[in-house]
This record gives sequence, structure tokens and C-alpha cells, in this order.
Amino acid sequence: MLWVTLIIQLIPVIMKLIEIAEKLWIDRGTGPQKKEMVMTAAKEIVVSKGDEEIWDKLEGAVSGIVDASCMGIFPNKDKGEELE
Repeated sequence: MLWVTLIIQLIPVIMKLIEIAEKLWIDRGTGPQKKEMVMTAAKEIVVSKGDEEIWDKLEGAVSGIVDASCMGIFPNKDKGEELE
């Protein structure tokens, strides 16, 4: 159940990482680069606190949180583009 606790702790960090990515890449069509940055940073945080196996459990959930957040909280101003 450690991974559930880590997911809960990561949510505000993920939101901040998305906010940073939104500021770094302002052009349309940069969703994949934004998501890659967020996922890489989140992975480094998790691996530094635990090990690679924990990230393997968290990766899918983190990806889903990023996608859902980008659709709802950080949508593309033109068409609601999510990070891919």
C-alpha cells in the first residue's frame, strides 16, 4: 500500500510540474514534450525515494493523473488538447 500513499503525495507535485511544463512549452502541439517532462520528473522523484519497482507500480496512475489534469485543469485554450 506504500504506492497508494505515494500517489496521494505526488498529486500536488504533478500539478506543479504540469504548471511548469505549460510555461516552458507555450506552442500548440507540444503536449507530448510536456507529458514527457512531467513523467520524467515524477519518476526521478519516486526513484529517489524508493526504487524502480515502485515506479513501475505508479507509472500508469501518474500517466492517468497527468492526462486527466490536462483535460480538466490545464486544457489547451483553443481546443482542450490533452497531453499525449
